[in-house]
Amino acid sequence: MIYVRFHGKPILFASKYSKEELKEYAERIKKLKPKILFAYFNNDAEGYAIDNALEFKNLFNLS
Repeated sequence: MIYVRFHGKPILFASKYSKEELKEYAERIKKLKPKILFAYFNNDAEGYAIDNALEFKNLFNLS
């Protein structure tokens, strides 16, 4: 099981992750071959959490 929290960078709780950043995290996690992955996005001060969570989910080809 892997548990990951994304808080935004460079500004905590208020920055949007780029597709490239999320892809890099996804590739690193995939190499660990987790059976369960919990990924939480708390970069919501500017409303980026939902978009980043959906983008991250798509990188794992999940429905």
